[in-house]
Amino acid sequence: MSSEKPQTNSGQKKPIIKVSKEQAEKEFYKWLYEVRRVKERLIDDKNPDTKEAIENVIANIVDGTFKIDNETGKITHKLQFPIGEEFDEPIEQLVYAPRMNADAFHKNRKFKNPDDNTRMIVAICTLSGKNLGLINNMEMSDLITATDLMYFYFLG
Repeated sequence: MSSEKPQTNSGQKKPIIKVSKEQAEKEFYKWLYEVRRVKERLIDDKNPDTKEAIENVIANIVDGTFKIDNETGKITHKLQFPIGEEFDEPIEQLVYAPRMNADAFHKNRKFKNPDDNTRMIVAICTLSGKNLGLINNMEMSDLITATDLMYFYFLG
């Protein structure tokens, strides 16, 4: 038996690959075009924000943070830091619906003039079915990860 430690990258463990990058791209673009019905021109416009969000979502599919259910179009988000870890039943994942309608979004909106960050939090509430108080307790890295995905719910 070897007593060597696993190799790390600058003190960090290498990410565990759950899905190949090619498979992740295929699943994500299928979800975008067939489930979300986002117009191709909105994805291929080379907007730096769009490009970055696509790369981040694909990386999160590769490492298993996001999992797309091909039958329902729902996306499961495995949280890095469960919400309510200090309680008996912390929330370890959120499941996002494939679509969001305006009525459901506005029922969750509790602010008169929401900024983009607030809109993203409201979208997370609406799509996951969780209340604002719960989502406001998400750790920032999980919230940023979710925001990359929410970006695509606002493309038409």
